[in-house]
Amino acid sequence: MTIEQNGLEARIVELEMKVSYQDKTIEDLNETVTSLQREVQQLDRLISQVRQKLSPSSMTEADINIANEKPPHY
Repeated sequence: MTIEQNGLEARIVELEMKVSYQDKTIEDLNETVTSLQREVQQLDRLISQVRQKLSPSSMTEADINIANEKPPHY
């Protein structure tokens, strides 16, 4: 092998290592994004449940009366 071939082979090995590292990084990022997407979906469901519980149509008359009462310090 000539010096040129050794240099070329070293460059190819270096590029293969970089691609391998980038593949691992992409895989890790994909797992993170997938996990965060599941968490956002769960939070969206919780927000919807809270909104439904706080909507005026779901409140009883007692809830409305309590909401309209003045705080004790008035």
